[in-house]
Amino acid sequence: MEELHQENEQLTNQLKSSGNEKDEEIARLRKQLSEVEKSRKVSGILCDALSEEAVTLKRHLAETVAMCQKLMRTLETKQDLASVKVTSTQLDAVSLVLFLCMWLL
Repeated sequence: MEELHQENEQLTNQLKSSGNEKDEEIARLRKQLSEVEKSRKVSGILCDALSEEAVTLKRHLAETVAMCQKLMRTLETKQDLASVKVTSTQLDAVSLVLFLCMWLL
């Protein structure tokens, strides 16, 4: 009879400790979930900021392309009018830069 009583106590203690372990595991998983959600929010904010920065950089690049095109037209006009010696290599280099800038847009 005493053996049954001891065995019953052991089983009861095991059930209690299992409950504590389950509670601890649930608490750990909740904390981990909270950290994952926080990390996702931060990632979203950073992604939005990078997207805005990309738009700004593209706008600046487009403005730079427009300015380079204007300067190239001015240079070609001055070359025609004033017979400025600009080599075709220099014009090709400017054209290449313009092409690369427009490709990046």
